[in-house]
Amino acid sequence: MFVLSNLLEGVGNLLVLVLNLYMLAIFIYAVMSWVSPNPYNPFVRFITNVSEPVLGVIRGFLPRGLGIDLSPLIAIGIIYLTRKVVAESLLQMGRQLQ
Repeated sequence: MFVLSNLLEGVGNLLVLVLNLYMLAIFIYAVMSWVSPNPYNPFVRFITNVSEPVLGVIRGFLPRGLGIDLSPLIAIGIIYLTRKVVAESLLQMGRQLQ
């Protein structure tokens, strides 16, 4: 049980880290959209390439003509819920097995 406990906690911690980094990337993407940075900058291209696939899918579900892009806000909300439901559950199960 000790190994399974550590495995669950490790996977939970890794998931929290990855989700936090992805949430940060989406936040940076949203802030960059306000200032229109150089699209040839490698950092800007990386953030765009990481964020755009998820934001594009979310934009497909949103109605057109709102005048404001709510997809980063919705994506951050989904990531936060995923972190709370999945990652925290893994961490809690790992702690209970000890």
